[in-house]
Amino acid sequence: LRWTKAAGLKCLYSGNPFISWGHFMVNPNLSDDGDKGFKKLVDKACVQGIEMGFHTLSNFIHTSDEYVVPVPHEHLLVMDVTVLTNDISADDTVLSVANENNFAINCSLDAIRIGNELICYHKLVKEEGKLLLTGCTRGAFGTQIAVHSAGDRVARLWDHGYKTLFPDIILQGEMAKRVGALGAYSGISRISFDG
Repeated sequence: LRWTKAAGLKCLYSGNPFISWGHFMVNPNLSDDGDKGFKKLVDKACVQGIEMGFHTLSNFIHTSDEYVVPVPHEHLLVMDVTVLTNDISADDTVLSVANENNFAINCSLDAIRIGNELICYHKLVKEEGKLLLTGCTRGAFGTQIAVHSAGDRVARLWDHGYKTLFPDIILQGEMAKRVGALGAYSGISRISFDG
C-alpha cells in the first residue's frame, strides 16, 4: 500500500490471489484467514483511499483443486467418449478401447476418466487390430486407482496448455458464482478474467 501511494496510484491489483482455480481459495501467502483475511486487506486499502482488484482465469481448473481430487466432479468437461474393450486391474498401464475418436490427438494432460479414477495416458496406438492407450499413469492427480470392466465408459477430458482441466457449462456457472460472491463480500472494485 505504501508503494502504491508513493507511485501516485489509486488501485492495487493482484495478478492472481488464489492457490488454485476452480474453488478459488485465497492464497495463504496473501491471507492466512481465507475470504475474511482477503476482505480485511481490501478494507485496509480502502481506508487509505486505494481500491483493490484482481485477475483470474475464469474457467480453468487446477488438477489439485477439489473439483478434481480426491473425487472428480461429474461436470468436468468431456471431449469424447469410448468404452473399455477389456477388464483392467489396478496395475494395468495399457488400456484397450473401442473407438479412436479424438483420443489420438495429444493435449497437455491427456486425461481420461473411468468411474472416479482419472488416468493420464501417453498415446493411442493401433496394434494387432486393437486400439490401445499406452503409458497410463493410474490414479492421476491423487484420484483413487480402481478395477474397471469391459464396457465401462472412458471419457476424454478437455484440458489446456496450462495443465488445467475445464468445467462444463453447469460447473462453470458454479465457479462464476464463487468469484462473484468473493468480489461482493470483499468489496473488490475491479476484476478481470482470462480463459
